[in-house]
Amino acid sequence: MRIATPIKERNVLEWVDIHHRYGNKTVAHGINLAVGASELVAILGPSGSGKSTLLKMAAGLVAPQHGQIRFNGADYTFRQPEQRRFALMFQDYALLPHLNVWQNVAFGLRMQGQGKAAARAAAINILAQVGLAAEAERRTGALSGGEQQRVALARALVTRPQALLLDEPFSALDSHLRSQLQQLTLALLQQQPCPTVMVTHSPTEALQLATRVCLLDHGRWLQQGSPADLLAKPASAAAARLLGCDNVTEQHHIPQAALHLHHPQGTPSTLLAAAPQAGLWRLQWQHPQYGTLQQWLPATTTPPAVGDSVKLWVDEAAVVVFEAA
Repeated sequence: MRIATPIKERNVLEWVDIHHRYGNKTVAHGINLAVGASELVAILGPSGSGKSTLLKMAAGLVAPQHGQIRFNGADYTFRQPEQRRFALMFQDYALLPHLNVWQNVAFGLRMQGQGKAAARAAAINILAQVGLAAEAERRTGALSGGEQQRVALARALVTRPQALLLDEPFSALDSHLRSQLQQLTLALLQQQPCPTVMVTHSPTEALQLATRVCLLDHGRWLQQGSPADLLAKPASAAAARLLGCDNVTEQHHIPQAALHLHHPQGTPSTLLAAAPQAGLWRLQWQHPQYGTLQQWLPATTTPPAVGDSVKLWVDEAAVVVFEAA
């Protein structure tokens, strides 16, 4: 199955007909993907789906058993990592404990042959952009998790990479820090655009940050598109579940827009549970036709009492029906 978007701009990173197995496990089956300099593409999939392997292939850490990695049309498949000028940002930061903050940030520049003074100046400059200039001389072990992640981000971008590869970069942070680092990353990428690929198992992260989301399961693409397009019409139950959609069966997905409470056309349904959650009410209904349904209402709404029977209309025109496999 080929899912690739033709891109006419320069600085295009491509996976071309990638196949790869670990023993009996397929982690890539006919993968095609092209990412342009103006894009942040999220590869969303469960653990073991093959998403990190695809990232490592682009970084030069894993060679595909079949297919090519290309950049600007050139074959990069067997180039050494240091010959690619791609930055890989890990979930665990991978900072060097024997170096201080600016030395960690400048490490890639020094490996490229830049002099110490110039490398230090570039490191201090980008540390200022991520709010850590005052910490330049500290050891990384003395920093908080959020500060260490900002050091890792600065190190990834200071070399002005041809592509940025993000491997679950925010998953170890609490929700407040995660949001801060996500917005900082987007702001820096606007100043310094390059093809950016992020792998994640979080649908919220993928849908909030990416310009395009690719759904991967068992080494195969399920679907790809803009966040809005995917949420409007997931192609299958597996795709809908990866996106974190409510009310999914093998036959259909009932989005929130299809649920109407106290509607004259509604069917009496029983409220099974009501719980406040992040500024919303999460309601669980027992509908005589559709079974258990989740509904989200604003926190300012007063929900019915648990056990009440209320007319709930499911607008069938808004229900996403999956095509038979």
